[in-house]
Amino acid sequence: MRRAACSTESPSIMRLHVPLLRTLCVALALAVVGAPAADAKPKSPTKKAAPVKAAEPEREESSSSSSVSASDSSSSSSSDDEAPSGSGRRSGGDSALYAEVKEAYEQGVRLEKTAQNMMFAGGAFNKDALLAANKAIEAFDAAVVKAGRSKDRDVVDLRELSKLSAGWVQYAQGGYLYEKKKHPADRPVFAKAAETFLRVERFGRHWPNALFGAAYASFRSGEFGKALGFLQTLRAGFADAPLLPEADLLRAYIYYQVCLYAEANSAMDDLRDGYKEIREALDKLTKGSHGDSFYSSVLTKDRVEGISVPLRLQLGVRAALWRPGSRGEPTGAEVHKALEWLREDLEKFDLQAAKLRSEVGQLEMQTKGSGFNLEDHLRTQSLGRPRLARRRMERWSFNGEYWPDELGRYQYVIKNGCPPEGGSESEEE
Repeated sequence: MRRAACSTESPSIMRLHVPLLRTLCVALALAVVGAPAADAKPKSPTKKAAPVKAAEPEREESSSSSSVSASDSSSSSSSDDEAPSGSGRRSGGDSALYAEVKEAYEQGVRLEKTAQNMMFAGGAFNKDALLAANKAIEAFDAAVVKAGRSKDRDVVDLRELSKLSAGWVQYAQGGYLYEKKKHPADRPVFAKAAETFLRVERFGRHWPNALFGAAYASFRSGEFGKALGFLQTLRAGFADAPLLPEADLLRAYIYYQVCLYAEANSAMDDLRDGYKEIREALDKLTKGSHGDSFYSSVLTKDRVEGISVPLRLQLGVRAALWRPGSRGEPTGAEVHKALEWLREDLEKFDLQAAKLRSEVGQLEMQTKGSGFNLEDHLRTQSLGRPRLARRRMERWSFNGEYWPDELGRYQYVIKNGCPPEGGSESEEE
């Protein structure tokens, strides 16, 4: 009655520079941690970081059928789709340093493509493919070192993009090991990729994409609680976050893996309802033929010829068109291409969500028909507490409020709703 361990209908998460990513194939995890939180309300902007105090013990949940709980860890010492390219050229700043960093970054891109060709050429496992990927990572790391602590906007962008790219290359290494049946050797590689993503500057341009990368890599390493925590931060609603419908789809896949079907459906509802306004705008804006001035207005006006343009869509278009060193406003043709790309992208995720929802519905019916009692099964499990990432950190239960010093540090704790192997609860130890 269990669902397949590997899903070939995977969300494509290629946004800026992730050509190596292939399919979402996941091994079943026996033990997971993570936790969904209720829709959050922002804290008062006048409040500062939470005061440091001893963590209070959390109430044990062993007698409850609740399947999830959330907390965060805060430092006590400090509160293959190609996106359209944007126009504009770099001007000003430290041009010599920028050129040096750009050269190292582009070298990483070239080496990554070489590794990609070796990894996905077919045939038996090729250790040299992993070594080629390591060379790409080294090139990206060299770009980071060359950039140093420069404050030049474009140099910083390339530095953080290099970190993001290195994370995706490491992710691809883990995917290659999994594809070649080198499990569980793939899991430490996915875990390392998650750590690399977390090197990306907090609250910077690339942080939302890095959080999603960390969530995806943590998911593949079997650390579901960490994955859900990173996705929770994405739900906080960054002012300039790109459109990431794949985040809701990934949440659904995680809950699907532990047979928490109600939570999986809820995540898919978020994808359906949360992007309804975006879908309607994209359908209208890409219908028919319009001049450049029409599409250019999409980035500057909230209504274009009677069509409502959500701010999130404007930000999504700008994110899709961004490239290192870009300057100036995109052309109308570029905006049009970005709108088409975003519409097609969202349609793909909607299709994948529909297929997953259908499979979840079938499994729910099979589970109920077998006589398995999910509520009783969940009551036999208790919710533990997430491990602290390092010393001098405290646990705080998530209460629906987002504080800046907590973002990116949430962890979930979830129960496993899957029937025991053998089909009988009495057989479970």
